[in-house]
Amino acid sequence: TVGCYSLDFCSDSPRRNHFQKATFALHDALRRMALCNLCARDGLREEIVKQSIREAVLRKRDHIPREVRSVKNLLIKERILSLPEFISSHTVLFYASFRSEVETSGMIKESIGSGKKVLLPKVDRENKRLRLYEIKDISELSPGFMGIPEPSLTDERMMSPEDVDLVLI
Repeated sequence: TVGCYSLDFCSDSPRRNHFQKATFALHDALRRMALCNLCARDGLREEIVKQSIREAVLRKRDHIPREVRSVKNLLIKERILSLPEFISSHTVLFYASFRSEVETSGMIKESIGSGKKVLLPKVDRENKRLRLYEIKDISELSPGFMGIPEPSLTDERMMSPEDVDLVLI
């Protein structure tokens, strides 16, 4: 079982989800099926619906005042770092925050400092996949796909999804 927490500004509390690894594939298949049914019913293309939803969510998140975002970032960080699942984990998969997303760099630095393995995704454009890499310092990130920070490392630091104890998304 992998612990999975969703980070967002809607509540300052991470939402807890425990999934078997196979459940991720099932969840994704159900989401895609629902989106396809919606598109077919309304005569829309899936890409247009996805883009519309994505833009609405980003607009809402981008309009959160900076002061509110700072307070919520701190609350989220404190709660994540105090979770029993986080404390007991050895390998944590983070995302590198970008634009107005929940700030993860502080959590990443503290995790590395406490001896945890920290993994971040990197876009493999050639194979159209995400690869996971262990970073040992936040300075190992550089702008990648669409300007999103990602590891700038060689494949010797590539890790497997099976190595992950906790996922923060």
